[in-house]
Order: sequence, then structure tokens, then C-alpha cells
Amino acid sequence: MLQNPRGRRALAAGATVMGALFLPRPAAAQLLLDPQRGVLTFGAALRPILPAVARILVSGGPDVAEMSTPGPRPRLQISSTGSGVVIDAARGLLLTNHHVVHQGAEVRVALIDGRELQAEVVGTDETTDIALLRVPSEGLTAVQPGDSQTAQMGDLVFALGYPFGLPQTATMGIISGVERRASGRGGTRYIQTDAAINRGNSGGPLLDSRGRLIGINSMIFAVAGGNVGIGYAVPAHVALAVADQLLAFGEVRRGRLSIDIVSVNRELQEQLRLPRATGALIRRVQNGGAGEAVGLRAGDLVVTAAGAPVEDGEDLLTVIGLTRPGATLELQLLRGAERLTLTAKVEAAQAVAAGPRLGGAQFTALPGDHPMARYVRGVLVARVLPASDAARQGLRVGDVVTQINRRAITTPAELERSIAGLREPAALGVVRGNSDMTIMVRPQ
Repeated sequence: MLQNPRGRRALAAGATVMGALFLPRPAAAQLLLDPQRGVLTFGAALRPILPAVARILVSGGPDVAEMSTPGPRPRLQISSTGSGVVIDAARGLLLTNHHVVHQGAEVRVALIDGRELQAEVVGTDETTDIALLRVPSEGLTAVQPGDSQTAQMGDLVFALGYPFGLPQTATMGIISGVERRASGRGGTRYIQTDAAINRGNSGGPLLDSRGRLIGINSMIFAVAGGNVGIGYAVPAHVALAVADQLLAFGEVRRGRLSIDIVSVNRELQEQLRLPRATGALIRRVQNGGAGEAVGLRAGDLVVTAAGAPVEDGEDLLTVIGLTRPGATLELQLLRGAERLTLTAKVEAAQAVAAGPRLGGAQFTALPGDHPMARYVRGVLVARVLPASDAARQGLRVGDVVTQINRRAITTPAELERSIAGLREPAALGVVRGNSDMTIMVRPQ
């Protein structure tokens, strides 16, 4: 790192103010000042990271791939691009977004040194929008992980990537919010930033002021399709936990504790005379499950999981779901006036039973312990095939279908009867997070 030589007049008054803003003096001047040019810069922190940031080139799609003729395969036309970041140079592993690569027939990784490498999609997870790629490991540089769990509003951050197909681009801003949720994205809590994130930045890294990875840029709040200063990144600790499972299994095998929970609001707090209006209240502990085995009881209020605060039921479900089956999970809870710490062994989530299909989507019964089960009645979208009509129309895994052609649907059997002999597009009434929508799907 560049040093400010002893005896040199440090900076003009304006630069001194900049130093006071960013880091405690005198470290700020050492970090920000390039003594050879006499200018403030973050280049010293970013330069070592640039080789780790890649452009993701996605070609064709499943339909195009099926049309390929025997013999040497021609290079497919690029259909979309995004960004990615190397997290393990020795094993050639990169992170990007699920939505960047999930419908590609061929994925390549372009590095800043001009190399273009064929990539293997190790696995993707639609719920968290994370994908893991593998490329030949020779000559790679990896980013260092930061601590996304301690990120705070006001922290300086950088977003790196390839927006709009431009060469590698860095933008700067601050963390403008933490623990932010987005409708239709499950319980993931995002880091919000005003560092400019645009089309093509998806999958690129969000870095702290020391150039360490704290997030994977995933989406923006867009009014007219462009950046308006509100972008969202999947926290690095979530993305890396997903990557760990994708590497091990090719998928995320979500855990469970066999408990039914409810979020604590002000009304419930008053009714039950709870000490706080946050946390996850256990309503029921299923017989023979992991929760019963560790001693959880109905009425327990879970306040932390894996050392992180539990603000509501979705927080707890997210932590449990991202814990590998067989691994242990530490819970802190309130039982009356007593505060307890229990370590539970997470069990595997029940396999999804096969159900009716429509337009390339597969449906199943909505589990009783699903977070949406206490709000709606319907059937759960368990699978959506890539390049299917359901995928093109925007149906997602995790959606709950409550109607078909304006007729209420509460069970897979009712859905099966409604689609029997269907020849015309069907209007599905869908609940996604806090949103209701209608999606037209053609039978296949």
C-alpha cells in the first residue's frame, strides 16, 4: 500500500476533511493519497481485485442447444451477459447470479487479461439467486472474503462489473441499508447500496473499503429500467454458504427442525405478554423431529440463530434452510423469563412429492410448515423447467398458485382436474411474497 512520506505536508484542507470522513487519521491519508501524483485514490485497494472480476458470457438456450447438429459444436451467439467474481483461485470457482446463467446452453468467462474460458455451471439456487461456476484454475486471482454480517449503513462500498457490456467498471457509494427484503425473493435479507448497479452488473462483487467481498450484486429498484440509486446485493455469508452446498451436492439441500413458527408483531406481543415485538415464536413442535429432540417447546421465542438476530419467522426459516442437513445450529431463545441456548442437529427437508404439471412447471401440496401456509391456500410451484413456457412467462419456484381461470385451487388434485384436457392458455392466480399476480401459461 502506498505510504505518505514523513515530513511531507499531508494534504490540503479539503483532503484532510476527506480523511476524517473515511478512516481514522493518520491511516486515512496513507490509504487515500498517491504520493507520486498527489491525488486521492482508492486504486491501491481495488487494483489487486480487478483480475478476480469476470464478465459472464451466456450463449443460446436449451432450445438452441437441442438443434445443434453432430460434429464440432459451433460457438453459439451470445444471448446475455453478466458479471462474476472468483472466490477460489486454486479450484477455479466463481460466483454469479442464477438469473444470469440458468437458461444458457453455453457459459464462458472473460477475464481482464483477455482470456476467455469455458465454464461449467456447478449448480444454481433460484431462491437466493446464486450460481457457482468452475473454470480452469491456471493463473486466476480470487477476492478475499469480508464480514457481511457486520456491514452497517454508511460503510463505503464499491460495485465492480460489466454494466451495459462496457469494459470492467467500478462505482462507489455507501451501504444505504441492511437487512432489506425484496418481494418474491424468500427470506433473504439484502445489503442495499447507492453504488451504481445497472444491467450487466448482476453477479459482480460488492466490496468494502479494503477490497473484500461483502456481497453479490443481484438486482436494482428500477423506475425506468436504469439505476436510481437503490441496488441490492446478496450478503457474502449467504452466497458462500450456498456455494458450499452447490459444490458438495450440485444443489442447496435445505434443512428443517420440524417446528411451526410465527413472526412476533406488536399485537402478538401484547396478547402473550412477550418482552419484545421481534423474534420467531414456536407454535408447534412436531413429534419425532429435530426440534423435539433438542428440547424446543411450543411458546419458546427464538431470538438468535447461528449468532445472528432473528427479527421474524422468515429470518429463522432462512437460517435453518441454509444449514446443511446433519449440521448443528445454535439457537438462543426465551422461555418465560429464562434465556436458553440450545444446539439442534438440523434434519433434511422432506422430499417434494411429484404432482401435476402445466407448461413445464410442477406443483405440489403447500406444506403446513411453509411460511405462506398461514396466509394463503393453494399449491406450491415445486419446479420450473428452463426454457419452458412457465419459465418464459415468469413463474418461479416457491410461487403459490391459488386460482386457475378464476377457480380457487387448494390441492394438487383440484389443479389436476382443472388442467385435464386443457388446450388453451390458463390464467394462474399467483401469490409471491406480498404480491398477487396473474400469469398465463400454455399447456405442453
